[in-house]
Amino acid sequence: MPQFINTNIMSLNTVRVLDKSQQSLQTSMERLSSGKRINSARDDAAGMAIAEGMTAQIRGMNQGIRNANDAASLMQTAEGAMQEGANILQRVRELAIQSASDTNTSSDRVALQKEVTQLQEELTRISSSTEFNGKKLLDGTFSSNKFQIGANTGSTLSLSIGSVSSTAMGSNTATTAGSAASVSQDVNAAAVTANGVEAQTLVIGGSEGSASVTLTANNSAETIATAINNKTADTGVQVTATTKATLHTLSASGTISFGLKGNNTTDVSVSAVVDNKDDLSSLVSAINTHSGSTGISAVLSTDKKSLTMTSKSGDDIAITDFKNSAGTDGATAKFNGVLSGGTATADQTLVSTAADSSRVGGYLDFSSNSSYTVASNETTLMTAASNSSTLSSVGSGSVATQAKATEMIKAADGALGYVNAERAKLGAYQNRLDSTVSNMQNTSQNLTAAKSRVEDADFAEETTNLARSQILQQAGMAMLAQANQLPQNVLGLLG
Repeated sequence: MPQFINTNIMSLNTVRVLDKSQQSLQTSMERLSSGKRINSARDDAAGMAIAEGMTAQIRGMNQGIRNANDAASLMQTAEGAMQEGANILQRVRELAIQSASDTNTSSDRVALQKEVTQLQEELTRISSSTEFNGKKLLDGTFSSNKFQIGANTGSTLSLSIGSVSSTAMGSNTATTAGSAASVSQDVNAAAVTANGVEAQTLVIGGSEGSASVTLTANNSAETIATAINNKTADTGVQVTATTKATLHTLSASGTISFGLKGNNTTDVSVSAVVDNKDDLSSLVSAINTHSGSTGISAVLSTDKKSLTMTSKSGDDIAITDFKNSAGTDGATAKFNGVLSGGTATADQTLVSTAADSSRVGGYLDFSSNSSYTVASNETTLMTAASNSSTLSSVGSGSVATQAKATEMIKAADGALGYVNAERAKLGAYQNRLDSTVSNMQNTSQNLTAAKSRVEDADFAEETTNLARSQILQQAGMAMLAQANQLPQNVLGLLG
């Protein structure tokens, strides 16, 4: 067997193997000291890329959880302030109801108004001073704010909170006018079916959305109100219907008779002896006797010369076959409709000898917690093609008089509805955030476990590798020593 001195192949092989075991030993010690299987890209390039991607997701989710919790805290701050605002509004409403009773004197109402004024100012103060981390929450400027509640772009929650200032909350109202409260007359004593309402389509746009309501000609206010209220869930707008008509200026005393129709399908015969044409008390009594059948009640004016009939459901008020037993030819009475606010339509003359008939249509009062619009392709119901609501705010209201107290009750109801809707919205958002946080915590935990399986070292395996590498190192060093001694055997040949 040849013997070489310049090149010790066995020593070189031993060194090469020793280097490999050294690298293996180094890797095992690095993994055991760091706890990670992947400490650099060379350990596992694909695994490193996967683990880094998971790290981004995990850290993003953990921050999203913190963001969501911060958002929930913000909402809790706003909702807590709103709760006190609701308490104030309840007290304002209570004071308004108290003031609306005529058991109070003027001085009593002055005292009530002083408390109302302080409550109005406190509502405004709460609106302007409620903050979270320097951000105003309830003054109307907190609009379309976005919270990043996820690890990726687009994982956002948008929130707007309206103003709870006393001047920003109340009842948003609009009222129909025009031909819907007009009078029709038929000189042939036939029942009048027209009330002036034309076929049209109403488009109502409110806080909840937009909806169309199709009306046919001569629909009563009650029918229109029912159709609109059927869309309240889509628009957030409600309607009440009322019909008022006035009978006045009787030309002669006598037995007054006519058919009366409200919510009844068949005319009810009304008859009363009026001894004095300037005192319609007996006629009022006769009308009210049939209120259960017609849904129409009558009230006598202060001077007793006129009476006002009201259908609170909004049914048309129709008079047919008007007659006066007075011998005077052409004995007459005046009949007209009453619009919202008390404005009267043009008088119609009912002539006894002609046995005249007339019909009055009602008006609609729209209301909502938020602003809205009502548009129509006709102007016989609405005064314009497009109509916007008007806010009667709590802040501008008063309880100084009975009439103003009544309006304040409506404004307080609208404000309470608005605050309750905002609080409900914030409550729903908080529940959503709870679910979001729970989901992200679960996802983060699962991703962490998956990352661990990719990146973390198996200590049992690496301990075994370490022991193996240490033994190989020791054995390699021993063999290297022996391999280095082999060339000295050549000296025996030189002896």
